[in-house]
Amino acid sequence: MPNARLLTSQLNLLLQAIHIPIHILSPTDLTPSLLIAILESFLGTKISLTTSSKRPSQIQNMKIFLGVLETDILQRDLGLSNVDPRRLAEGQWDEVVFVGELLCWVARRIGMLDVNPNLVDAQPPAGCNKSRRRRKRRGVSEPYPPHPELDTDSVFYCGSSTTTKHTQQTLSSFELGESRIESDTTVEYNEELSNPSTPSSSFSFLPGPTPPRCIHQIPSPSLFPFPPPPPPPKRDADRSFCTCPPSLSKHLPIEHEHDHTSPSSSSVSPSVRMDGYIQQVDEDFEVESFERSRGSILLDTSMAGSLELEERGRAKKLAVANREYERTLELLNERAMLLSQLADLKKGRVLR
Repeated sequence: MPNARLLTSQLNLLLQAIHIPIHILSPTDLTPSLLIAILESFLGTKISLTTSSKRPSQIQNMKIFLGVLETDILQRDLGLSNVDPRRLAEGQWDEVVFVGELLCWVARRIGMLDVNPNLVDAQPPAGCNKSRRRRKRRGVSEPYPPHPELDTDSVFYCGSSTTTKHTQQTLSSFELGESRIESDTTVEYNEELSNPSTPSSSFSFLPGPTPPRCIHQIPSPSLFPFPPPPPPPKRDADRSFCTCPPSLSKHLPIEHEHDHTSPSSSSVSPSVRMDGYIQQVDEDFEVESFERSRGSILLDTSMAGSLELEERGRAKKLAVANREYERTLELLNERAMLLSQLADLKKGRVLR
């Protein structure tokens, strides 16, 4: 909890430094618009992004945010490639805390925030270390809500003219290296900078002032939706095919390989095996199996033909039965008509 409160206070100081009149209550209040505004203040220029509040647009903006932050600001891998832009856009605790700590650390390095020797370390946040990329999830007893409390999603922030001037000054101090930092940091920080084995001594700051670039010109690996496929596995050149005796090869699979260190093994394994042993083929069994398979195929064909003939005969019989039924109906109608005529004739004779 103290770390979360400290991070919240530092984020509020950072928002005040870039002239954004918003007071957040927890790190989860870092909406995509606030993150983009902080990034624009670091760069000193506006980034052309979509201002829609829909979830796909917010996720795309967070992908661009992570890529620009890692490529243009940090210029080295600090674990941002492992941050899920979807969870960051939703304000999930792990992602916003990690990104918030990293933004505060960068702000202290460029002089935008004051360095407190009792509370601030000269190294990047612990989550930046590659060996500690898996950060602990937030405990249940944390009092901070998992979602933002401020409704700032509908506002797109950008630095004003004074902010741009201020950020250009901070970026220039960010380019000068350790000359500005040595006057503001503690003895531990100076010792860390003097030690070439620490990550901070190899920190490459931002390059000189360059004209604004389109976001599509930034070669950021974070903008790609899927990672590149892994390279195909290479076969071991020190492995060869089986050279065991025939008595043992009968109990081993054909493709079984043993370690072989003879001088005949080349750097590339042959695609076709030229030595080794296989079991002798049983010709009678192969011929018998072929005959059985051919007989089954012929049987299936004959059965299909007989079924087709049976269906045809059944259809013919049905057609003949229908014709006979129609003829019977015609004969019955004629018989009824003749009977009615005969009855009429009998009635006429009786009347006479």
